[in-house]
Amino acid sequence: MTLTVKIDGSAVEMSEGTLAVERRVGERAVCSLELPMADSPATFYSKGHPIEVLEGGRALFAGFLEQPVLQPVGPAKYAYRIDAVDNCYLADKRVAAESYQNQTAGYIVKDLKDTYLEPEGVAVSDVEIEDGPTIKGAIFNYIRVSEALDALAERANFWWRIDQDKVLHFKARTTQTAPFTLDDTRARRGSIKVEHGNPLYRNRQYVRGGQDITDAQVETRKGDGEARAWAMGFPLAKVPTVKVNTVTKTVGIKGVESGKNFYWGKGDPVIAQELLDTVLSSSDTLEVTYQGQFALVALTFDEAEIEGRKTREGGGTGYVDDVSQNPEADNRDIAFEIGNAKLVKFANIGKRITFRVQSPRVVNLMDNPSVETDLLGWNAWGGATVVRDSSTKKHGNWSAKVTTNPAVGYSGVQLLQRDGTRFAVTAGEKVTFSFSFYTLSSGKNMRAVLRFYDADTGGSQVGPDVNLDFMGVGAFWLYWALTAEVPVGATHAYMLVRVNGAGQGTFDFWVDGAMLQEADEAGDYADGDQPGGTWYGTAHESQSRVDLEPGQLLLVDLPNFDLTNVAMLVESVIVTTTGDIVWYEVVAAQGPELGSWTRFFDALSLAAPRVDLINIGLDEVLTIYVPFSEAWSWGESSGVTVLSCPVPSTTLYPLASMYPC
Repeated sequence: MTLTVKIDGSAVEMSEGTLAVERRVGERAVCSLELPMADSPATFYSKGHPIEVLEGGRALFAGFLEQPVLQPVGPAKYAYRIDAVDNCYLADKRVAAESYQNQTAGYIVKDLKDTYLEPEGVAVSDVEIEDGPTIKGAIFNYIRVSEALDALAERANFWWRIDQDKVLHFKARTTQTAPFTLDDTRARRGSIKVEHGNPLYRNRQYVRGGQDITDAQVETRKGDGEARAWAMGFPLAKVPTVKVNTVTKTVGIKGVESGKNFYWGKGDPVIAQELLDTVLSSSDTLEVTYQGQFALVALTFDEAEIEGRKTREGGGTGYVDDVSQNPEADNRDIAFEIGNAKLVKFANIGKRITFRVQSPRVVNLMDNPSVETDLLGWNAWGGATVVRDSSTKKHGNWSAKVTTNPAVGYSGVQLLQRDGTRFAVTAGEKVTFSFSFYTLSSGKNMRAVLRFYDADTGGSQVGPDVNLDFMGVGAFWLYWALTAEVPVGATHAYMLVRVNGAGQGTFDFWVDGAMLQEADEAGDYADGDQPGGTWYGTAHESQSRVDLEPGQLLLVDLPNFDLTNVAMLVESVIVTTTGDIVWYEVVAAQGPELGSWTRFFDALSLAAPRVDLINIGLDEVLTIYVPFSEAWSWGESSGVTVLSCPVPSTTLYPLASMYPC
């Protein structure tokens, strides 16, 4: 299919074989290509000019020039080397200063979009933003909006991008399915490669955070007739309560207030006495009740992975450690979220598959697949009546409601193109007709039919009908598919969904989401409104396609590679050209140790932890997250470990009351 490149709205010529478009989940898409120029360039490009790469009307890439370079390539000849970034650039160029508490990740993303991205042209729509988990706290201290979205995506185990139409997506990694199954017939011969391993693997995650707050501390000091300042065991986090000989005293902020008995400052461990007050003598007892600050180091770990690693390594601890610097984690709950989210993402060895395809998409030949605008192409058959109905539907807002004719044992609906002609097919190739079916009348005998002809209208039938007999089940949408090889001499076809046999009376059934595709098996329903979808013309009045995109779950059936019906996340799609051929190199990944999708289940990062605190220094506390088992429906559980705190004693440094357990 022909590729078209537009820069700043104008079509440009591209040098053959120079295009490379790389789209990755959770990362920026990039594009590079070369433009041949005349001996005297008339057009000059600079950073920020918009660029589009189109294939058949669909944008393979849309973004902005990053670093165009004009260079001589021969006597009086020039070429532009173009590097571009996708629409995520709109999030890169804005800085956010926001804070949130106990809001869903999706709420925070929508707020960032409304505040910072919509003014840059990002679409107002929120339909591609999922709520995700509740984030206990998020502080964005003048960081790029893209960095804020990266952090939220990791915390929620989601992915995000701003697509070719400037729509912001923020979704779980298990939300979208790919439009086809990868098997031996789909990939280019010799292009499949499967890797085992994960260079970012870890099973224990340290998170060095900001400052956390201790429980209430009570410390006492004796006067000596000279001192007017006393250091507490921790820097103070909140206004303290100060008593002298059990009498409560007034407390003010250092350098701000005056006329108080004592003064404090946030982050300062020293309590100071008012200079005009009488100095405390040896008979006076100062008592300070306060909450202090300490530098937080949180540890989360995956016991099952540790034991598995220990077995594979033949001994040792099984530990594989990683340290993450996250100063925005200013309390233990946030540190737990960050650490556990990293383990969910990285604590698996995984498999990664790379393959090349020439057509990574599903094309729906139906140009009116779900009667969203009218009934053109949906014709009454055998005396039935067919109307559009909005009360019962599977896709979109409408479906076709068929009322049968009791006098005819084959009444139903015929499916043609909108112009009344049959669908073009190729002899020797396989085609699949699929649709969703609903009825309130159980036990009715039904039949789906593929019928082939030698002309788009008129002509003669070629070969016998290819039938699929099925039975309606009351009050359920059912998905049916019929595959046939186009017989020799056939050039066109139409489809029927009808009753099978007389004597079944009058009843209603509904048909929605009809597909006709040149394929040997049915995939998920596809039209231009689906994620990754494109209409070839007017929406709901033309053929459509759904493309393979990063972030989709691809079903892989390659037994020779130990991958049998395994769901793998599409990590990247790289587009290159060889002459007139467009190639797509796809990378997909799977975490096999704990189940196909375990690495993507964000629920694992939300389990409430049991916490132990261990003193490891005067101003640092090691916080250990202990995972516990859950009755997950997929039959997996994490290990259970119970850690207990020793009772504080006078031997603990520097005194028992400071032990934060």
